Amino acid sequence: MSAKITCRTIDGKKQEFDVDELTFRPSAYGLAIKDGKILLSPQWDGYDFPGGGVDKGERLEAAVIREVKEETGLDVTVGDLLLVADDFFVHPRSGKPLHSVLLFYRCEVIGGSLSDEGLTEFERGIAKLAEWVDIDKALGAKFYNPIDSPALIRKVLGSAA
Repeated sequence: MSAKITCRTIDGKKQEFDVDELTFRPSAYGLAIKDGKILLSPQWDGYDFPGGGVDKGERLEAAVIREVKEETGLDVTVGDLLLVADDFFVHPRSGKPLHSVLLFYRCEVIGGSLSDEGLTEFERGIAKLAEWVDIDKALGAKFYNPIDSPALIRKVLGSAA
C-alpha cells in the first residue's frame, strides 16, 4: 500500500493522492520592483509572481529569465535567491498532483515592454497582461501561491535597499 499525500487545488480544496502519483516539478519566479511598484501577473481574481516550471536541463536562472519574458514581455537579470518553499498541489489544467519546489529570486528589469504574447493558450485563459502594482496594493492582494507573499515582498524591498 502506497503512502498518501494531501494536495491543494487552486480554489483551496484538499485532495488525497498516492505518493506514487506525484510528479516532481521545480519552479522559479522573479520579483522585480521599480518606482514603488512590483511586477505581478494577474491570475483569476488575484495575482502571482511571474515564473513557472523549470524545464529539464534548464538552469534555474535561465528559467526565471525565460518565464518572466514569456509572462510579462520584459527582460530581466537575476539577483539573490530570496526564498525556497515546497508545495503539493493539483495542476489546474491537467488535474495531476505535483510536488513543487518553488524558488523566488530578486530580479531587475533591463529591457522589453509589457506584453502577453508569450502566454500559452492555457495561460491566456487564467492570466491577463502583467502589471506594475503599487506595493501597498500588492501587500493586501490575493495571491495564488502557497507562500506568505506579503512577507516575500517585504523581503525583496529590504534586499533592494
